[in-house]
Amino acid sequence: MSAFQTLAKPLQRLESIGFLLLDEFSLIALAGALESLRLANQLSATGLYRWCTLTCDGTPVRADNGMQLTPEGRLAEARELDALILCGGDGAPLADSGLLAQLRDLSAHGVKLGALGSARAVLAEAGLLQDGESIPAWASRLTLRDALASAQPKLQEVIALMEANLEEPIELDDLASFIELSRRQLERLFQKYLCCSPSRYYLKLRLLRARQLLRQTALPVVQVAFGCGFVSAQNFSKCYREHFGIPPSNERLDKPHLCRAAMH
Repeated sequence: MSAFQTLAKPLQRLESIGFLLLDEFSLIALAGALESLRLANQLSATGLYRWCTLTCDGTPVRADNGMQLTPEGRLAEARELDALILCGGDGAPLADSGLLAQLRDLSAHGVKLGALGSARAVLAEAGLLQDGESIPAWASRLTLRDALASAQPKLQEVIALMEANLEEPIELDDLASFIELSRRQLERLFQKYLCCSPSRYYLKLRLLRARQLLRQTALPVVQVAFGCGFVSAQNFSKCYREHFGIPPSNERLDKPHLCRAAMH
């Protein structure tokens, strides 16, 4: 049974919306979007909106907090939707030519496209931003701090400190002290809002930065490791493989020009 059978339109008009989950998407941004739709349905006492989650191939995808989510469908089924929202995370997502072609096809068939967070960069790459608008450099990396700015200022502050100190990570006790909390209070904050420990989140930020450098520069792997706060290339490789499922060197298998440049 297709996940989109649940989105079939009855006689009255309904808005069917799909959320395309990209790798390392922001779980808190997705939750905020879904909660808005749920509240709209609740307040109207009618089914104004229906929605489902998708991935490019229908397989599970990892969120930015490490959780794996199983989607309800795959992108190829999205023609039956009224709208498709791309869900990105902290780092600028990479889109292959297949995804870009599918998005252009959906747009041509009248599916309205939108984006959460850094996924807007994918629409820009596909040439699908409205009225010729461009995406500024800072918009390619919208961070979780923006979503938490009003909801939890202490968490916003500590994440800002982490992001500013990736090369030389700050000890957790010092982080807690900087924002005038105990280490235990800091751990509770992260567990409540991000479902992970501060150490795990800090490591994730450093690994995301490392992946960005591996994909977008010709820096040697060892230099990337040290630049992201790892004590050795071996430790970096171990953490990278555990988090992303591949060794750092594999990030450049489809970029021979970068590999060649890194050897000189």
